[in-house]
Amino acid sequence: MPNSAEGDDYLSIKFSKKNQLRTGMLWIRLKPNLILAQTLLPMGVGVSDESFLDLNSGISEVTDFGQLPYSAAGRLFFTRPDGKVATCSGAFAGRADLILTAAHCVMSLEGDWNRDFLFIRAYGTDRQDVFAIECVAAPANWGALSDQSLYRYDYAFLRATRNSQAGSLGITNGQPPDEVKLVGYANNYFEGRRMLELDVPTFIAEDGLIGSENNPLGKGSSGSPWLGLSTVFTVTSYVSPYFRQNVMGPRLSLDALHLVNYAGNGCEAA
Repeated sequence: MPNSAEGDDYLSIKFSKKNQLRTGMLWIRLKPNLILAQTLLPMGVGVSDESFLDLNSGISEVTDFGQLPYSAAGRLFFTRPDGKVATCSGAFAGRADLILTAAHCVMSLEGDWNRDFLFIRAYGTDRQDVFAIECVAAPANWGALSDQSLYRYDYAFLRATRNSQAGSLGITNGQPPDEVKLVGYANNYFEGRRMLELDVPTFIAEDGLIGSENNPLGKGSSGSPWLGLSTVFTVTSYVSPYFRQNVMGPRLSLDALHLVNYAGNGCEAA
């Protein structure tokens, strides 16, 4: 069984080697069509299917996975507390063994942990690489707050059981550029089976949030890094309740940088 812990600053959960093996076997047995790239059907733009790209959306399918930031990004699979399978986006960032995503991708708004985590870097390509998860860490405020302010803490790190050999992204608490690049997956395009990129304008919102305009990516894009070159400024958190295609993300603070050290130390205080 996984072991969870609470502290003044962080929430965390650890997985034993036995649990990691069980999780890997679970995905292979129950969802081989999801996690094995060679089982994915060929797909192409131009077919009559609403999941394909709208050429006016500004979204592009990533085709070069050999360089950052694309080589660091991937798709996160997990089981929610209600037993349903769900996915998010994420990327290796901060360290070669840490995956950055949204906190709501690892823990529900009610404070219940998701489980059966599996990260697949470069998912859906012949370069995809599967990573088991040793532990997960999120800010304590994510599990403690109940109002809109909790979204300032909607970020988390998963420590993989080994390093990525394809590089990792930088992380900053600086102000984002006027335009960022989003990289990740979205269930409303290619059924979440292809990595996408999208350049969007940004704005600084209240309460420690960053906004992106004209962002049509839907479910599954949570946790996508917002990038200036290969540096992450935030991750996709939630859709603005006021403007449907304005998507918000938490402005990463010094606390987020400290969380890198905590998660990198096996989800324990140094």
